Amino acid sequence: MPNDRWLLLLPVIGTALATLGVGVLLNRKQVVGRDAWGNAVTSTEGHSLYWIPVQYWSAIILVIGAIIVFKK
Repeated sequence: MPNDRWLLLLPVIGTALATLGVGVLLNRKQVVGRDAWGNAVTSTEGHSLYWIPVQYWSAIILVIGAIIVFKK
């Protein structure tokens, strides 16, 4: 059916949203302590795949998935 390609795009969108959520969760700033003046000291882990932060992979997944779905 030629008009059902958007149905094939739904899993791609779901995967991209899940990747975005995991990336934001892993790369958020976390309070590791307080300095002498009581200010919060934060740190980020910097999770990445091939030097690209995980949350940016969601856009890459979305573009590549759309190309594969609509290439037919």
